[in-house]
Amino acid sequence: MKLGSYSVFLRQVHVGDLPLIMAWRNIEKVFAGFYEQNSPLKWQEHINWWKSRHDREDWVVMIEEDGVQRGVGVVNVSGLGTKLPSVGIYIGEVTLWGKKIGSKAVELAVKWLSKKGYKGGQANIMKDNIASIKMFESLGFKWVGEGREGEWLYRLAMEEEDGT
Repeated sequence: MKLGSYSVFLRQVHVGDLPLIMAWRNIEKVFAGFYEQNSPLKWQEHINWWKSRHDREDWVVMIEEDGVQRGVGVVNVSGLGTKLPSVGIYIGEVTLWGKKIGSKAVELAVKWLSKKGYKGGQANIMKDNIASIKMFESLGFKWVGEGREGEWLYRLAMEEEDGT
């Protein structure tokens, strides 16, 4: 998906990505948007998270610029066994915040959900994460109320493939 001078695409997360993902997750500006992390992770905590993942898909957000590809963040969908899976996103390369890369990554994740037959999705967003709230709202997610303590819950209803 082209975005200005960048092409944005997703690729499946693999174990070799774990050191970079941990580095991103340990940036204070990044983990400030997480519900269950309020300090830098230790390696074993990160590995335990990796091993505990289930009922979800995780992708590295990739950009290509001037023929060079690199990972810049992570997007995931969890709760695949439910009617409304949750979409999560973070761009670990904070110098790229505000460039719409996260929006394009979420769009790609939502398209994946639609192709899998899901009729909607949701996002839990920390109440003070204004940038994330604006991004999800710009993609059609609607505020539905309180999520967990300190969070807002947003939902997206997807149209059928034929537009109905």
